[in-house]
Amino acid sequence: MQEAVPAGEGAMAAIVGLDAAIVAQACADAAEGEVVSPANLNGAGQVVIAGAREAVKRAGERARALGAKYVIPLAVSAPFHCALMKPAAARLAPELRALVTEPPRVPIVANVDAEPKRDAGAAIEALVQQVSSPVRWEAVVGRLASEGVTTYVEVGSGTVLSGLVRKIHRDATVVSFGTPDDFAAVEKALACLHPGQARGCTARATSSPWSKSAVAPRAAMRPAGKARRPRISGIFEGGATPPGGMQRRPNAGELPPRAAKHVQSRG
Repeated sequence: MQEAVPAGEGAMAAIVGLDAAIVAQACADAAEGEVVSPANLNGAGQVVIAGAREAVKRAGERARALGAKYVIPLAVSAPFHCALMKPAAARLAPELRALVTEPPRVPIVANVDAEPKRDAGAAIEALVQQVSSPVRWEAVVGRLASEGVTTYVEVGSGTVLSGLVRKIHRDATVVSFGTPDDFAAVEKALACLHPGQARGCTARATSSPWSKSAVAPRAAMRPAGKARRPRISGIFEGGATPPGGMQRRPNAGELPPRAAKHVQSRG
């Protein structure tokens, strides 16, 4: 990905306080023949844009003129999830398609289209597309909510995704698993998803067909000809796994903790 866009030639910025359609218009107005487009549709009035450095700067200025509350440059190594990443996607595609895969035990919601992938091939193709396509986080949470998901677990340091989920799915139960001390709260939240809930539960039991596993394994993948490695069960780092076992994959461009705290405290 760094080879696709040398360091310093691309940029990303978070636009806060505008609808996604207006941010897209700001990008179109500011492109001037260069690439700049929405890269992360985070919801709650947060859209991250990516593209050529000067084009991103112009789009940020245009977004301010259209009423954005904040334009926050992001410290990233490349402009992820935009058309500038197509060369990287082309190189990555044969590597991913060469992997020996197994069907996921539960559907995996892809950020590229907010649709569940029920076979390994579809999941691989979604990964290829995601390299140069925007992350539709708001649509992902909306899809999970429409399927009866009520509880989300964010794994990794910080609570950026948890804050976004709460703004998109306001009556959801959201817990973070960033340190061993958080395990008890996560365990309680997951226990509450099943009939015969533990005392003091606030989460609702769900009869969703995707609620068989609160923490689901990755689809096992290995290069052709290589020995099988043990499966590793768990939630994707930095991602959210709802009670239905559906998983999303983290992507670059999610608002960093410091910026998210700033935005949430003032927005």
